[in-house]
Parts: sequence; structure tokens; C-alpha cells
Amino acid sequence: MAEGAHRTTDAQDTLAGCTAPFAWTVAGPGSLALLAIFIAEDRTVAGIRVNGAFLLAFLLTQLTRVADIRRFRRRTKEAKPPNHVHLRRHAVALAAVSAALWATGRLVLAAGWLP
Repeated sequence: MAEGAHRTTDAQDTLAGCTAPFAWTVAGPGSLALLAIFIAEDRTVAGIRVNGAFLLAFLLTQLTRVADIRRFRRRTKEAKPPNHVHLRRHAVALAAVSAALWATGRLVLAAGWLP
């Protein structure tokens, strides 16, 4: 570095800034898939807790994406700042996939396909 120059800490260099993309791309959808399996296997009264956990995982995944864009100033693959269209596209896609996973879990449970 040049003399007198200093490196400022960017929000992406923090632990939260590094793990946020992993959270909304891998951990969030993975937990939704795992919870869909739990929904399909649950034959007890605890089903409402599993459904609540599924909704909570969906909301946390959405909030993590919003934080990644706004707080950590993540860029698109074209190196441009994402706008509301990117966020809306992700929200709609995650909602559709989540609804499909939840419906599949409920269908498997209702049909009794699992022993």
C-alpha cells in the first residue's frame, strides 16, 4: 500500500457479510427442503410447530437477502448494485419454491406415502 493510504473495513469483509450469501443461497433453501420432509413425516400434533418453523425459515431467508443487498451492498454478476426488481424476482421465486415444497410435504402426509 502507498504510504498514508489505509484500507477501510467494508461491510462485506465482516463475518456476517461473508456468510449472508451462503445463508440465502444454501442454508435457507436447504432448511426449507428439510422442513418439507419433516412435514411429510409428521403425524402428531407437533405439525403446527413444523409448519411454523417452515414459515420462519422462509421469512429469515427473505430477510437475509434484503440485508445482503441493503446492508452489505452486494453486487450483481454484472457488477451493478441490485435494485427492487432483483429483490422482487428473488422473493417471487423463493415463495413459489417454498409453496411447492410445503404443498408436496402436505400431499405426501395426506396420501400416506411414507411408512
